[in-house]
Amino acid sequence: MKPALGIFLNSGDSFRTYNLSGRDSHWLNNYLRFYPKFFHPVYVFSYANEPNPYPDLITLLPNHYNLPRWLYTWLMPWFYCREITQCRVLRVKQMLGVWPALLAKFFWHLPVVTTYGYDYAHFANQEGLWWLVPFIKFTERCGWRFSDRVIVTSTDHRPKANLIPNGVDVNLFKPVKRVIHQPIRLLTVGRLVHQKNQLNLLRAVAKIKIPVELSLIGRGPLKQKVFALAKKLKIKLKYIESVKHYDLVKIYQAADIFCLVSHHEGSPKALLEAMSCGLPCVVADKTYSRFILTNGLNGLLVKNNPVAITAGINQLINQPDLANRLSQGARQTILDQFDNRKIIHQEIKLLTSLIK
Repeated sequence: MKPALGIFLNSGDSFRTYNLSGRDSHWLNNYLRFYPKFFHPVYVFSYANEPNPYPDLITLLPNHYNLPRWLYTWLMPWFYCREITQCRVLRVKQMLGVWPALLAKFFWHLPVVTTYGYDYAHFANQEGLWWLVPFIKFTERCGWRFSDRVIVTSTDHRPKANLIPNGVDVNLFKPVKRVIHQPIRLLTVGRLVHQKNQLNLLRAVAKIKIPVELSLIGRGPLKQKVFALAKKLKIKLKYIESVKHYDLVKIYQAADIFCLVSHHEGSPKALLEAMSCGLPCVVADKTYSRFILTNGLNGLLVKNNPVAITAGINQLINQPDLANRLSQGARQTILDQFDNRKIIHQEIKLLTSLIK
């Protein structure tokens, strides 16, 4: 008989929000189609009053009363105490959604596994949400203190940390025969916020002497600044606000070079997906990128300023042999280290190890 699993989404999240942002298929391909092979039932606790999009895979427990998330966070365990007490282990998908699971641990002594994907307090501060920082830091401390295990997606040496990086569906995100386009097609994917550093990427692209086209996928508060700067610098910009996760494949496959110049990241899914599609990548030389890339082997690591970014892009444009070598190295890295089938089995092994 399979044990029951309870999954708590990040605070405020639901399959409705995943659908709007295009992440619903990512959830399906990387998590939901694997869990039922090892657990039954698989309960998913949603912050929205919504129908179950995957009734054959999960049992969805929605927010029937449409309560605000700050209130529903504390009431959820009581609304669904019968289902929670059936669970043998609880899985929290992001640290900021940990409170309902910690309540369940306190009252019913259930093991809790939480993901710590990145420094949430730092990002909140960067985006001007300084008033949330004390609560976020308190939540992080409690999550680390009281969770039984914490999954980290990049190197972390704290005692409860278990390194399990993000994975990629390598059968979906796969290469096609590379054809260099004119103009050169550059691609970046990410929210339009200061952390992602798209304004500096635009300044770098403006310095490229041959015709290029930059495709930018993402939404966020810097949208108007991005458009204004692209117009001022006379950059050919193709903007897509939101794309279904499975539709990203064709966009990666149609690009020539992928760029990621964020100041900070956790384990960047967009970079892993681009590499899985065999894109040569120009990436800021940061801790998050050095965990994935080796400079000159499976990507180019550059200093995070417009001059260095421009030089990296030009290097790939002018050296097609290097671009092809990095393309092959990127794909092989994903196959060896980030195949979602291998990654999810690491998680399953961790979850089942806590079941008494």
